[in-house]
Amino acid sequence: ICPKKPGVERPESIEAWLPDTNWQAIQALKEVEGTNPPFEQLERDICDSNRWKAWCELEHPEDKEEGRMPTDWKNLTDFQRLLVLRALRPDRLTVGLTDFVAGSIGEFYVEDKAVPLAISFEDSGPSTPVFFILSAGVDPVAFVVALGKSMGFTEEQEKFFNVSLGQGQEPRAFNALETSFKSGGWAMLNNIHLVSQFCKELEKRLDHYETIYTKMDTFERKKRERRLARKKANAEEPTETKELAAEEEAELPDEEGSEAGKDIPAGEEEEEADEELAEDKKEVEEEEESESEDEDDPELKWEGEKGSRDFRVFLSAEPSMTIPIGVLQRSIKLTNEPPSGIKANMVRALANFVSEPWENSQKPTEYKAVVFAMCYFHAVVVERKKFGPQGWNRAYPFNAGDLTTCIEVFYNYEDRQKIPWDDLRYVFGEIMYGGHITDDWDRVLCMAYLQNLIHAGITDELELAPGFILPGFNNHVEAKELIEQTTPVESPLLYGLHANAEIGFRTLQANMLFSTINELQPKQQGGAGADPADEVRAKLEEIMGQLPELHNLVDISERLDEDRSPQAHVFYQECERTNILRTTLYSTLAELDLGLKGALSMSSQMQDLFDAMVQDKTPESWTKVSFMSLRPMGSWFFNFLERNSQLAEWTGELATPKVTMLCHFFNPMSFLTAIMQDTAIKNSFDLDQMALVSDVLKKMPDAIEYPAKDGCHVFGLCMEGARWDLGQGSIEDSHMKELYPRMPVVTVRSLPSTKVDRKDQYECPLYKT
Repeated sequence: ICPKKPGVERPESIEAWLPDTNWQAIQALKEVEGTNPPFEQLERDICDSNRWKAWCELEHPEDKEEGRMPTDWKNLTDFQRLLVLRALRPDRLTVGLTDFVAGSIGEFYVEDKAVPLAISFEDSGPSTPVFFILSAGVDPVAFVVALGKSMGFTEEQEKFFNVSLGQGQEPRAFNALETSFKSGGWAMLNNIHLVSQFCKELEKRLDHYETIYTKMDTFERKKRERRLARKKANAEEPTETKELAAEEEAELPDEEGSEAGKDIPAGEEEEEADEELAEDKKEVEEEEESESEDEDDPELKWEGEKGSRDFRVFLSAEPSMTIPIGVLQRSIKLTNEPPSGIKANMVRALANFVSEPWENSQKPTEYKAVVFAMCYFHAVVVERKKFGPQGWNRAYPFNAGDLTTCIEVFYNYEDRQKIPWDDLRYVFGEIMYGGHITDDWDRVLCMAYLQNLIHAGITDELELAPGFILPGFNNHVEAKELIEQTTPVESPLLYGLHANAEIGFRTLQANMLFSTINELQPKQQGGAGADPADEVRAKLEEIMGQLPELHNLVDISERLDEDRSPQAHVFYQECERTNILRTTLYSTLAELDLGLKGALSMSSQMQDLFDAMVQDKTPESWTKVSFMSLRPMGSWFFNFLERNSQLAEWTGELATPKVTMLCHFFNPMSFLTAIMQDTAIKNSFDLDQMALVSDVLKKMPDAIEYPAKDGCHVFGLCMEGARWDLGQGSIEDSHMKELYPRMPVVTVRSLPSTKVDRKDQYECPLYKT
């Protein structure tokens, strides 16, 4: 794992193309020994050579041929190349790791191949459930139903029970379990994570069933042992008895047998058949005799209830802490991740139409075009979630049922002389897919896609995406081949996004991967063999040495006039919350310090803080009273000091700063509301009739000399997916690799909503992240 090591200033010669985070990662690489050339030289080479700039700008720097490193650095081993990739191009690391694993131990370990449910079913049993861990867009019920149909377990035969858990469904679920247990059926219980109390009862019920089946196994084993003992006793009968029986058999007349042998000649095949028949008859007689003897044996009397050997339980749930550990331990756990990429998602979406429903359509051309376009639409809306907030503001559970229902709706409309495209778009976007959407801006995005895909020109070589024309096809097989052959290479452009969107989500993937690896490391040993306790002590001393003083709230309250302004109220509240956070930091760190010295016993909270400091994470005890942040501990604490410095500046004169860092508030919305309140009070306006107006300036904070005459100057806003052009004073496309460009100073003021002119303005949503 390649951490970041701040402290070394980045040279001006590389500021334009190498972000500070990558520079800090290069500093950390210096500690890695045993490379040729040594990593100590990498810093100098990057500053002196433009080749590294060209390498960093490659589309696929992880490729050995396309991404050949400059000069002697091409002699690095594959793993050492990954370290450089982690430092300079973290967005390509997951791809590089995939190639590394494939080259080291084989393609098998990186291929995504689904295992048929029938294979996993062979490992299940009456007391071993199959547990499906749900993922977005995947419904395991269809797989279980198909397997049950092939094995004779269907709802029609009352041998398959499908129950979706929710309010009031617990009795049905327990009834399905009990019926299946006694009669030998399958019970499919879906979404058990929704009912925590049911999960506890389910664990007890499964324990009860396991006890019964264990008892049945013990009984069957005892029965076999008794039968073997009887056979052994029969085999050891006195020799005289056996000889007497043989003599009696020899004295029997064999004339009839001889006559029969002469009259009915038998071939070798007939003789073998007779022998097999005789053996089968003998086995049946022995089995009947054994069962009769078992009934007479007083030690082989079954007492209590008995379950069917065909009984099976199938469970499904999202990852949740409500699932008892006992249920998970006894189950076979399966998951089916959704396909990745436009092409794979389109192929899976098209699989819902193998029956080729357009054959019965009155307008087959339009029907096929709508099916193909909606498969593309479905693939896009499902995959956009990987881009985070740029994809969807919230994660939505779109599934294949939304797609198939939309096509059924189109089928019901197609008998009209003129297809009502507007109605279809509304049903698809506002009801079917829109039924999942809760964010207004996400709804606008969904309808924008449908506006370009579902219209009267859908059969006129509609362009689904740049370079991707809606093709014509005759059957399902041909449509699948066209998807495989004509779908462009996976790119953010297929989703209507900037190329930077891929950099963002792949970087997040790499960070999550290494965060998980770091969590799995043994806590007894830190990096490079160091004692983690020593590392924690060093961090603890560093943080406690930089903790700011508490704000004197009593003094501030006395200095403020009784008629304090709304903005002063906000700053005072921020000081209160900062004091609470600072007190929590000091008390928890001081307690951990005593624990490390042996003066106190390590509590669970102290251990959590210790582990968080080892993993560079912000502990839960801090986040409960902290501002919202996903930063690692080092960056989080630095951000805390920056926020406190703004408040310290305000406490000097108790006046709003010339430029207020809006991103440094616990609650930024309260400051914006204070601006409206201030204007409403001064002009005697109704607060509920006020609206905010934003004027983007062409200045950065250091160029602002005076406070705003009306409203406040604010700074600290970032854009994602676009940038603000200072020269043009407008929104433009992002520069490559510039993921979060900063906005210049923005003057925020308030006006009555009736006086606000929104003409020629883009209402850009502002999110607190």
